[in-house]
Amino acid sequence: MEEERAELAVPESQFKKGNLSAKEFVRAVAKSSAYKTRFFEGASQYRFVELNFMHLLGRAPDSQAEVAEHIRRYAAQGVDADIDSYIDSEEYASVFGEDNIPFLRFRGAYTPCESFNKQCALKGGWANSDKAMGGAALSGYNGSDGRQFSRNIGSYVTGKPTPYEHVAENTPLKTTAPNWYAVPNPALAPTPAYVSAAEVRALQNKVADLQASYDAELAKKNGGSARDPLSPFRSMVSDMGPSLDRGFAYSGGDRLLANPFAKLFGEDESPLAEGGCKSSDYTRFHKQMENDTLSRVEKELEETKAEFRVLSKALDASTPITPTIQLPGQIADAVAIAIAEDPIASRPRISTASRAKPTPATPKAGLKIGPITVPSLGGISLPDLPTPSLPSLPFFGKKD
Repeated sequence: MEEERAELAVPESQFKKGNLSAKEFVRAVAKSSAYKTRFFEGASQYRFVELNFMHLLGRAPDSQAEVAEHIRRYAAQGVDADIDSYIDSEEYASVFGEDNIPFLRFRGAYTPCESFNKQCALKGGWANSDKAMGGAALSGYNGSDGRQFSRNIGSYVTGKPTPYEHVAENTPLKTTAPNWYAVPNPALAPTPAYVSAAEVRALQNKVADLQASYDAELAKKNGGSARDPLSPFRSMVSDMGPSLDRGFAYSGGDRLLANPFAKLFGEDESPLAEGGCKSSDYTRFHKQMENDTLSRVEKELEETKAEFRVLSKALDASTPITPTIQLPGQIADAVAIAIAEDPIASRPRISTASRAKPTPATPKAGLKIGPITVPSLGGISLPDLPTPSLPSLPFFGKKD
């Protein structure tokens, strides 16, 4: 991996500095030996053309005529010339331009609709790897034994529809459009479930502190002079041209229209010029903004203001909660105030009159415990029992 990256060290450095556009960086990567080793040397010509369409144009080839055209160019002029034909095409310029990296275009209209079906078959599902399939995905399948099975080549060459199972199995679950990387707007954040008034006050104090820091940094940068209120509006038109890679042509080529105060001040007052950069070096200017204290404070100030607006609006819309404390000596007063302030006079209320204390119950007398007497049994007579007599036993002792 280190040797492969060393090959692209110079284009990568130029791209990071803003001296190389994204289009030229893509060209350098596609012509590198690392790309050719992965997708050209171990694949068939059909597969190489399919991968070039997917990697460089973000789609599958629409017809056999497109594939045949690139195969003829590769045979006559070589691999580099064939790669240049993708990047220098009108389709690449209209879809990606100079500053966008090619992406797989699953969102949008397809003409014809068969393009979407072929694109699903070419992608091969989310668990598929472009390096794992040496054979062409649309014109055949490369089995585990390395042989090329051309079960689909007849339908591909004749223009028949792509088999439905390839479309059903490989349809993506999510869009691959570049709007994945859209920066969320904090003003559109959902309303939090609970907002503390102390939190809103802390944000308000933070906004005041950041505003003071921003004013101090701005005065330091301007040499103590007051801030020009028209500076953002004067710089807006001048900055829109370089960001869209149009330069001063966005204002009809008139430098005065790009910056109406250029003649007054005698120089370009746009942030690009203040950073010491050219109008085309937008990437370099963006990196300098990150290192500028004034820009960082301004960014943090705007983000804090947006968060403060959201939380303050949520706090205003929430139901106020009044904490109450009841002490033993204030219970009667609280009940009287609540009854007096109740607007519904006809509401039945529970009487708060004092009740008489209940008389304690008299304890019952305890049972007296005395000697146990046996009740008389009436006329029942018990029979007389004879007195038992013990028989005489012989005397075995010594007589006197």
